[in-house]
Amino acid sequence: MSEEVTKENDAATTMSEDLDRSVSLLETAPDQAKSILEDLQLRIAQIGLFSRNENLDDIATKSLPFLCLEHYLAVALTSIPGTSNPSSPKMSVPEWSLTSRLRNLHRACDLWDSFLQSLQQLEFLEARDQRDLETLTELSASTGGEKEALLMTMPFDRDTKIARFKAKQEAQGEKARLLALKKRRTRLGVAETEELVGYDEESLERTVALHTIRICISEAIDEWANTLRELPMLRRMLASQEDQAAQDRHRGIDPRASQDPREQQHRPPPSSYPLKVTHITKDNSGQLQIRKEDIKSQVFRPGWNQPTMSLEELAEMEVEQAMERDVKQTEAQILNARAPRRFDQLVKDGLEDDMELVEASAALDRNWDNWKDENPRGSGNKRGDVGDRNF
Repeated sequence: MSEEVTKENDAATTMSEDLDRSVSLLETAPDQAKSILEDLQLRIAQIGLFSRNENLDDIATKSLPFLCLEHYLAVALTSIPGTSNPSSPKMSVPEWSLTSRLRNLHRACDLWDSFLQSLQQLEFLEARDQRDLETLTELSASTGGEKEALLMTMPFDRDTKIARFKAKQEAQGEKARLLALKKRRTRLGVAETEELVGYDEESLERTVALHTIRICISEAIDEWANTLRELPMLRRMLASQEDQAAQDRHRGIDPRASQDPREQQHRPPPSSYPLKVTHITKDNSGQLQIRKEDIKSQVFRPGWNQPTMSLEELAEMEVEQAMERDVKQTEAQILNARAPRRFDQLVKDGLEDDMELVEASAALDRNWDNWKDENPRGSGNKRGDVGDRNF
């Protein structure tokens, strides 16, 4: 093997490792992933990895994952929040943050467009994906009117999204199966040219890469649609902030004055008067009632209730309460043991020889018998004699 081929293989291995590392950082550190992907994008353009005249079969297996680089870079851009360091001295922090976010989203849409268009040239897009690409391209060109209002809703119908979701799930399942087969080949020590379950090393890696591209196609279409729905909202928020900034400038308020630490040294001290809140309500007669509250003492109050005693004090209080409950329970048991009850209950408790309890139970039974004599069974049924008794 020549020295040039060896250098090319080493460069390809390094680029593949950088691509895998950037993909792993998309969720946790999108800024770092963006830097790595932009560097990879520049290196790929410099070495001319892809040609416009080649088709999918002409692309080497090691180069297939780099077809998804634009999709990964778009995902990194949409995952980065708006920066809080404005470079323009005339622009406030919230305004710059929205401007930065808009710039990232527009660039992400362009990247997804380029990603899908390149796959369409390679004839890798299915008919459903081509229709979705045409719809998203048309919506991306709209800047107002009915089409922008359409962006606030779902660009695709329910059946289209379900079909794309199922196709993505199938691709993910097949990719997982092939990756498990790849680990099995490594574990068994199968040679690269030897087939296992119909795949050698080259065909297995190529099939995994193709399934990865299909998964990225589904993600790109969904993420592109979500980004297009976010753009009109950001434009309205930016326009609202620009109007507010214009009003502040008209009133002589500098929106950036509070953000320059050098200007804070020359800022007059805050007022010594406490903060007041005026409550205006109506009473029952409809008259206005104005009530002022001094809330200065509650400004630095924590949002949770502070403890009123130590753990030792709480433990002593709980021990005292437990001892009181024990004494009351013992007294209640003693009183219940000497309480009058029916004679049959005395027999069950083994107290039929206690004459005091026997006399109390006799009085209790006598009173119960007298009450039953005075209130015979059915006497409470006031309508018992109404109607024909034959029915």
